[in-house]
Amino acid sequence: MALIPLLKHALARMGWEVHAIAAFAGHHSTESTLRYIHLSGRDLADKLSRGMEQIHSWRVQMLTDTIGQVAK
Repeated sequence: MALIPLLKHALARMGWEVHAIAAFAGHHSTESTLRYIHLSGRDLADKLSRGMEQIHSWRVQMLTDTIGQVAK
């Protein structure tokens, strides 16, 4: 595999957004980028897990803030 496709896969695994990878690769369309990036099931599961952790943290913070305001 050539260097640029490997680099695009690495950037996707590191969490880069597809628009940023497309710009880096010189693609005019994200569809071109998506054609060449194939994340494994494990990569997708990890990304979903990180996203769910962020949502959970946000919800806990919102609840904590709400409870703090009610207690005042």
